[in-house]
Amino acid sequence: MLSRLNGAGYLSAIEISTPASEPVSLAEFKAHARISGTSEDSDLTVKLLAARLRVEDLISSPLITRSFRLRLDSFPVALNAIVLPHYPVSAVSLVEYFYNATWNTLAGASYVLDSDSSPSRVMLAYSATWPSVDTGALNLTPGVRVTYAAGWANAAAVPSTLKMAVLMLATYWYANRETADVLNLTEVPQACDMLCASYKRTRWLI
Repeated sequence: MLSRLNGAGYLSAIEISTPASEPVSLAEFKAHARISGTSEDSDLTVKLLAARLRVEDLISSPLITRSFRLRLDSFPVALNAIVLPHYPVSAVSLVEYFYNATWNTLAGASYVLDSDSSPSRVMLAYSATWPSVDTGALNLTPGVRVTYAAGWANAAAVPSTLKMAVLMLATYWYANRETADVLNLTEVPQACDMLCASYKRTRWLI
């Protein structure tokens, strides 16, 4: 059974670009962890990336801006808004719909981005209506695609709380490289969860 987003069947939201930079640099990580020299830089870079990905998973959103494509089986019917699963959303670059066996581009004047809501929404402009969409077998093929950018513009714009969560988690993994008793190694992961808690967003309106 498909999840429903305001009456539209959610298929996927995939990342289609990579961030231009990391929210925490290798130099910042090494300074935080009191690490000198360069012999471990490759390993440290992996741990820093893993920590960033974990924080993004905790808050269900990207830290640094990149592009995503949301795929729905149709336009919503319950409300005149498409819910976007990431935050903060800075722009919607393309809304496409499949009709008459071809992908068509919805005119930009037909919709507006409500980026202040959480989650953000693509809303119909005044007096506009969603166009018709070809529906696939069992509604398992996309009828609508929305391409949008989400995340903070650069490292300086990322909230300090989230950068600290990345630093703490990467440093924790650096100091604890072997499998250990989870009862003795929960303080830092729990602190990371607490730092991220206020940035967790409602992913879907079902």
